[in-house]
This record gives sequence, structure tokens and C-alpha cells, in this order.
Amino acid sequence: MTGSKGAAKTGTASTSTGRDVDVGALEEAMDEVVETLAVAEQAAEFVRDRSSDPDDRARAAAVQQQAEAMLDAAEQVAGERAAEEEASPPPPSGARPGETIH
Repeated sequence: MTGSKGAAKTGTASTSTGRDVDVGALEEAMDEVVETLAVAEQAAEFVRDRSSDPDDRARAAAVQQQAEAMLDAAEQVAGERAAEEEASPPPPSGARPGETIH
């Protein structure tokens, strides 16, 4: 997920209610979530290392651990998606990646 800026694919997908979803915007939103998790992890580490309150340190450690787990999961999913994209055949002529020609 991280590192995909500038290489975002464009396209839309329709939901079951007929609404279009901008896939590029979804990818950007996920990148922002990952960035936010990274900041939360750093902030929690700061609090854990500098706070004099044992309860705050414990809470910060729990937040840091949760943020790390979520970042690890996001990294794993991003790696799996990249592997799937490399293994998938190219789209039909005239189609953008991620879109289907009707």
C-alpha cells in the first residue's frame, strides 16, 4: 500500500446499488490510513518511553502493539496484491487495468 503513490490506477466499480466507487480514491484512502497508523505507532512509542504514569505507558504500549499489527497486516495484503497483479494476465486491448470491457 505504501509506495503506490504516483502509480495509482484509475477506474470505477459499481456497487450492488448501482453507485460508482472510485478505486483510485479507495487506494489513496488506504495509503492515508497506513500513514496514520505509522504516526500513531510512533506517538505511542514516544508516550511509552517518556511518560511517568505507568497506566499511560501500558495503554501506549497496547496502542503501539495494535498499530504494529495493523501495519504488518497492511504490508502483507499489499504484498499479496502485488503478487496477484504480477501473476494476472494483461487486460484486453483497450481496457484499463482494473476495468472490464462490456
